[in-house]
Amino acid sequence: MADFTSLMLGWREFKSREEIAEYVAHSVNFDPTLEDPRTTKTLLLFQTSRQRTWLAATPERLYCILDDVRKPEPHINWSMPRAKIIENGEVGLEIRPHDRTARTGLVDFGDEHRRWLYTRDLFDRGDVVAATREFLKQAMPQRPE
Repeated sequence: MADFTSLMLGWREFKSREEIAEYVAHSVNFDPTLEDPRTTKTLLLFQTSRQRTWLAATPERLYCILDDVRKPEPHINWSMPRAKIIENGEVGLEIRPHDRTARTGLVDFGDEHRRWLYTRDLFDRGDVVAATREFLKQAMPQRPE
């Protein structure tokens, strides 16, 4: 339920995990012949009272989605094809964390998508790298030869 301040400012509710998963279909890079939003997996990367950043993955593509309650809809910041993430059946994408504050860190996804905020408490022992690698392995399983 939205709080009084949110209602007065006209902010909307955050989208649910399921709504974020379905939102990948709004991407110009979404391929409905290969991807199904109903099977998309999500990982919450960052959260404040006004913003959430999600990673959403289909077996074919990784999406980064910003859900800001002050905006009418979430925004797909970027996406990346499977070929840049999975190499020889393993996660080959370089995921590099950087210190920022006690509560947040920054993380790079390869050289293209750098310095994305993440909330340390969302990850076991603050290990965003291990959690993201496991998420990608599950979302983009090895294909039969």
